[in-house]
Amino acid sequence: MKIELLKTFLEVSRTLHFRIASENLFITQSAVSARIKLLEEDLGVLLFDRSQKHLKLTPEGNRLIKHANELLFMWQKTKQDVGIAESDSHQLVIGSMMSIWDIVLQDWLKKFTAIWMM
Repeated sequence: MKIELLKTFLEVSRTLHFRIASENLFITQSAVSARIKLLEEDLGVLLFDRSQKHLKLTPEGNRLIKHANELLFMWQKTKQDVGIAESDSHQLVIGSMMSIWDIVLQDWLKKFTAIWMM
């Protein structure tokens, strides 16, 4: 499974909108749709209910959120432990309760990253 599929899933589950998720991820809307379709095929379940006007997570999609977050966290830890070059050894670790992360820290971190990358 590709990490990009999980990142895309989490962004769509957060925004409940393919277009907004595509803008946030800086990829096309068709790429978002394709990634979600690949993930659904890999898992053998539908993650989103597309039958209504508004996008909605299925029960399987709701269950995947926890696992996707854990997998991404472990991937980041793995990259830090194994893959960081000596010149890129600076790191910032931020931890919080999930409710604070969703409400405040996620948007703050995006802004912080945008400024830091300038």
